[in-house]
Amino acid sequence: MKFKIATLGCRNNQYESAEVRACFEKEGFQPVPFNSRADICVINTCSVTEKSNYRCRQIIRKTVDSNPDSFVVVVGCYPQLDTNAVKSLHGVDLILGNDEKLDIIEHLRDLNVNEQGKSFDEKTEPKVIVGNSSNDTTFRSKEVNHFAGKTKAFLKIQTGCNYKCTFCVVTLARGQSRSADTATVVRQFNRLLENNFREITLSGIHLGSFGKDLSSQSSLYELLRELIKIEGDFRIRLSSLGPMDISDELIDLIAASPKICNHLHISLQNGSDRILHTMKRNYCMEYVYDLMNKITSRIPDIGVGADLIAGFPGETDQEFEEALGVVKELPFSYLHVFNFSRRKNTAAYDLPDQVPNRVRKQRVFILKELARQKSQKFKERFLKKDLDVLIEQNRDPETGCLKGYTGNYMSVHIDDSDDLINQIIPVYLSRIENERLFGVYSANV
Repeated sequence: MKFKIATLGCRNNQYESAEVRACFEKEGFQPVPFNSRADICVINTCSVTEKSNYRCRQIIRKTVDSNPDSFVVVVGCYPQLDTNAVKSLHGVDLILGNDEKLDIIEHLRDLNVNEQGKSFDEKTEPKVIVGNSSNDTTFRSKEVNHFAGKTKAFLKIQTGCNYKCTFCVVTLARGQSRSADTATVVRQFNRLLENNFREITLSGIHLGSFGKDLSSQSSLYELLRELIKIEGDFRIRLSSLGPMDISDELIDLIAASPKICNHLHISLQNGSDRILHTMKRNYCMEYVYDLMNKITSRIPDIGVGADLIAGFPGETDQEFEEALGVVKELPFSYLHVFNFSRRKNTAAYDLPDQVPNRVRKQRVFILKELARQKSQKFKERFLKKDLDVLIEQNRDPETGCLKGYTGNYMSVHIDDSDDLINQIIPVYLSRIENERLFGVYSANV
């Protein structure tokens, strides 16, 4: 039987899709590209914003329409948060929550799915198996050896979150924070290296809380100390961290180890102390200023990105301008900008002074233009210099060039042979063209 998986959302979702793929392959199922016919179609959903929900509905409907004889399974955060919305979509056969998706094979067996994809049992409604995320107290994981078309791997080491930020539905979708034990992470990390992955991104819903729930009281810092002892030519990248998760010792470890990418992504969300307080974030901008100074003084070439939400309830024009000025001053190399999404069952849903959508969109536009300028300025710093780049599997479709990322998270295009794929090579950064950074393999300069 053939299967295919569509993935929306975060790096944890990408890893969990790889886990689902591993479950299928272990049973002898054959993976196919998502634009091909399959007996079983899996959509692993994201629900972080209303726009995410809209995209999920689009791909579910498109999948059902283009695969009329296939068995369609919708899993993940969208059904976890709004089961009825998914249940109402025509053509869905099975709905699984976040915890249940790792048992997808068992659920398909229970439904007696046959070689044509559909169940032998006639039914008019999808089977729904969605548990209560707040009851999930154990970290669950399947061993992953393969990421389709990728030279880089993700490794989920943590899930869930114990914070109650007023805008966020993640705790509702993922439950409380849970971590893998260190020995399991090290074993899976080694297995990915054995499968020739040269860069591994450690991912989590609240990555900085890794280890705090374990009896051994580990930490992200302690885990990294173990991982960098492993021999080999590889690098470790960290996914998003909160400002309070970035300790002095973590900064020093990144500065000292060539195996840890000189790149941090900070979940900042806003530049106004009052808005941060309303969001129930656990830091102020004075702390962020001090943190950014520590990071950039100890690691001068580091790339630091940030998440920002535009138009949070109560954000005045003056507060937006003040926050904009703060973000301009801070040495971010890129920004991920989000339009505030009003989500049911969050405290922000009922806050007064909701910002009109047209105002939110304008603020998003302003922040994205600032992001473009900061990215351009950061790239210009490294022109006429050599930086190591991991060359990825697929060429850029527009330029035909090889492409890859520097340790400090700049995308680089190189016109060279496929022999360089999956190698970490020194690249001379020669020019910027249409906001793309181009370089030449240093051995050819």
